[in-house]
Amino acid sequence: MNKNFYKFLILLNINIFMQFNIFSQNVLNICDFNNDVITININDFFYRTIKYDSVICEHKGLDSLNQKPDTLFIDSNLISIKKPSFLNIINDTPAFYYSMLYCTIQIFYNGNNIFYKDSVLTAGSYYLDKKYNILLIPLIIDQNIDDLFTTTILYYCDLNNYDIKFIVNNLSNSSSAITACNGEKIIFNSSDKLYVFDLKTYKYYKIVEFDNPFIRIYKIDIIDNYIVLYYINNYPDDLLNYPSMLNIAKIPIN
Repeated sequence: MNKNFYKFLILLNINIFMQFNIFSQNVLNICDFNNDVITININDFFYRTIKYDSVICEHKGLDSLNQKPDTLFIDSNLISIKKPSFLNIINDTPAFYYSMLYCTIQIFYNGNNIFYKDSVLTAGSYYLDKKYNILLIPLIIDQNIDDLFTTTILYYCDLNNYDIKFIVNNLSNSSSAITACNGEKIIFNSSDKLYVFDLKTYKYYKIVEFDNPFIRIYKIDIIDNYIVLYYINNYPDDLLNYPSMLNIAKIPIN
């Protein structure tokens, strides 16, 4: 190998180290918010692809008011029921119309009705923190007909006392959230940005931007020392071309 190639390898390794090290410092400060927002390319942290159904558990789609309710078992004693509610038909021109079926989401815990919302399209991926008995509820309430971007509202439920908290609305292409910092923080995304919500101060802060407004994140997880993101790069094109596949990015915490 020539000297120029060795120099290239050294520069490449330095660049990769700097990207991982900067992000690690950023994530380590999630619990105290003493962090600066950084922009990275999520593909630099690409791990592998995986089948959508193997990691995402969600309600079945409904397209008729006559369909039976769909029951989703979040846990053995925690279920969500999705029922068709009303059909919204939009006429842009006399020759063109489209319809959206809105639903109700009802959640039962130990047989008790703890949550009910009408006029939603569906629920995203519920997250159950079994250690602290916390349920995060992302509800997809709208979808833009032009680019298919979705709008999500995020709720928090303390299953110990059935306390429901509204967290944030108008999240774009967001289907998931996760607790962190002993249940005191919530990590979620809106489009290509990751945020942390502080349940004590009721404020949220942007911590990372992926510089890709067409990304859609379907699930956020924390495994070992990584924040794991399940996503598609180019929404909705990748969804239409590869409907059963998701990318995985593993971003080191330390």
